[in-house]
Amino acid sequence: MIALGMLAFMFYQGGRKSFWLDEMSLLGTITKDKGIFDILDQYLTIDVTNLPVFPLAAALWHRIFPANDKIMLVLPELAAFGTCIWSALTAELIAGRKAGLFASVSTALSARLILGCGFELRSYGFLVFFSTATIYYFLKRFCSAGKKCHYLYTVMMLLTIYTHYMGSLVIAALGIVDLLIIILRKKNIKRLLPYFVTVALFMPWFILMLLHKQKSISSFWPTTPTLPKIVRIIRKLLSSDELLFVALIVTFLYVIFRVIRNICEKKTTSFKHFSVLTLSWIVLFILGSVFIYSTIINPAGGFFVQRYFMELVPVMLIIDAVGISEAIEFIASKRERALRLELTAIAASFIVLYIGMGNLREVRETSSTSFETFKEASEWIKAQDGLYDSDSAVVCSVNPRATAGFVEYYIRDGAINPDLPMISLQDEDPVSDLKKYNKLYLVYVHRDMDKLEDDVMDYLADNFDIAEDDEDIKAALLVRK
Repeated sequence: MIALGMLAFMFYQGGRKSFWLDEMSLLGTITKDKGIFDILDQYLTIDVTNLPVFPLAAALWHRIFPANDKIMLVLPELAAFGTCIWSALTAELIAGRKAGLFASVSTALSARLILGCGFELRSYGFLVFFSTATIYYFLKRFCSAGKKCHYLYTVMMLLTIYTHYMGSLVIAALGIVDLLIIILRKKNIKRLLPYFVTVALFMPWFILMLLHKQKSISSFWPTTPTLPKIVRIIRKLLSSDELLFVALIVTFLYVIFRVIRNICEKKTTSFKHFSVLTLSWIVLFILGSVFIYSTIINPAGGFFVQRYFMELVPVMLIIDAVGISEAIEFIASKRERALRLELTAIAASFIVLYIGMGNLREVRETSSTSFETFKEASEWIKAQDGLYDSDSAVVCSVNPRATAGFVEYYIRDGAINPDLPMISLQDEDPVSDLKKYNKLYLVYVHRDMDKLEDDVMDYLADNFDIAEDDEDIKAALLVRK
């Protein structure tokens, strides 16, 4: 019910603001004139830092349903909804129903999960969904020896790694844990079979990408991170909720000291403490690996960016849920059951009222205003006369793929309206194309005109007058002199 409430809220609130550049680029990759092999080729040759599971799902969705932001966002919203369920199941597996309740409530009310996964037409929702499911089946294998669990674990790992490269770090972290279990507890090496299968099925794609890539993967735009940024990222992933951050640190430290104590006393670590330790290791491994890569190994190609760590949101919220559940058990130990129920109700209500209401307010405010006005610019253009005249063209200051996505999705309403000429001012020779037209419907969202190449700016200034210009939504009508 909690997850369904989350889904209902997302559907009600989603789609109020315009898609932004990266979403336009995705829509340009999956335009309706492209087939499956065209999409796969894009990710093997040009867009090599991304992977195909979500684009293929989005392409199918785009062909079934009309071009509508609210409807398009249902796809990632379903992934966020599923993540809430996986989080609850994982927490319940670790520490019982109370932990499952706290995990479902905190996940459903997470501003980062809703805004960064549910309201983004990108792969992060799928990454979080599949990686959380992978963690669930990793832990489930300790409770069930059935083959079905191992098969599902392998499937979820494959979907995770084919969704986003950050998924490989989740798999690597879990693989290290399994390897240590084999070494320290003398378990059968067959535990590693799912990893061998995953690597074997992913390597053909990775090798093809390295052979055919047309873009460097050694440089990237993010700046080199500093150590304080790690803490800032963790706080932001927890929606800047200080109490959740404190609960995360306290739970981690408590489990660490309990495990150390068990080792010193030669006692067996409980499944609950092992699970929290594993989840904490995933957080530390991923943050640490990306930080080291971005600061030492390849500072020019680092990727220490908040949205690349979205898969850690449910992981940390599950740790919090287990910690809160354990605190209630400690306080209510050797007391009547009614006290446990009262404390559980108080804790859940506190999460909803104190943390959740602030998060939902942030979601409403953030998701109601476009920070890149592609949708508004398209509405302005469609309201102008002469758009489909033979001497007219739509011109965008963004890259050709985003331009194609913008024109088909927003201007042509998902290829329902007639085709029309489009020009990207970041193409190889846009001036040659501009010479063919007398009327330009110009959109300069994301990249202002003063940031374009000098030859493009000079040609437009010498040959066109600005007939109309809306600087708020960054759209203009240019007419040849």
